[in-house]
Amino acid sequence: MRKLIATPPVMAAALLCLVLAAPARAGTPAEFFNEFDWAPTSPTPGPTNFEIVFAGDVSCQIPPQNARDGSTNPFKHPNPITTTFDPASNTTTVAFSGSALTPGQRYHFGLNQGYAPTPPLKVIGKMWTYAAAAPSPLPIVNITPPTPTSPTGPFKYAIVYLEAAFTPGGQTYGSWYEIPYTPAKITPEVTTKQPVLTFDNFGTQTLYISNTGIQVGLPVPNAAACKTNPNCAANRNLLNNLDFGLTPPPGQPGSRFVAITTPPPATLPPTAVTVPITACVKPGGK
Repeated sequence: MRKLIATPPVMAAALLCLVLAAPARAGTPAEFFNEFDWAPTSPTPGPTNFEIVFAGDVSCQIPPQNARDGSTNPFKHPNPITTTFDPASNTTTVAFSGSALTPGQRYHFGLNQGYAPTPPLKVIGKMWTYAAAAPSPLPIVNITPPTPTSPTGPFKYAIVYLEAAFTPGGQTYGSWYEIPYTPAKITPEVTTKQPVLTFDNFGTQTLYISNTGIQVGLPVPNAAACKTNPNCAANRNLLNNLDFGLTPPPGQPGSRFVAITTPPPATLPPTAVTVPITACVKPGGK
């Protein structure tokens, strides 16, 4: 899942990719997202941790990760990737750590195994953390597709792109989301109809949304391995396509994105997350 990201040389990006699959729901395709974040240029030394925070206890839904996979963990001399539930805050944190990274460089983090439970996982924050400095938070938008009209499909993919910042006109992060949905009928007319998506900001700061777009009616891999393995070859290929070179954002040369008929608001205030404090349960109750 290593990416070639054509970002301007003065801008450094950290890339986060996430692949979710749902073996408990036979036939449900995986979900993907890939994003870029500007890495902080100060303080020095650079960050020693990168953290992704989810609402509730979802620790059992995030299987062990390979800390030495350089395509998804750029820390040299990496520590094991940890997944920790904090009952006091009712949050689950996935933490990457290792030797301090060089400030102002582009890095790629990712989780490439997991489940897509119902309700879906809620990302409430992500941040760089340091050995001797305050954390540096990053924007994140959650996108929820409509409930499938049939649990077994037939499915199509939609790719959604958006950018967000903590201040109007401020430094943005951008993300590609590849989301399965079920058109009423698989016909040339219906596959161009956009699914109605829900956009949420589960963080603590207002987000300012820009440069949104969507592609719809895209095929879902039919390989048998992809029904239960989110890291199958066909899915990895889809994830690898979610970048500037192969899926240019709206407004860039070669972009195939069109306007979203029900886009997120330009100003997306925080939404409180209410998740019961219960023990983690894998999809299917296993």
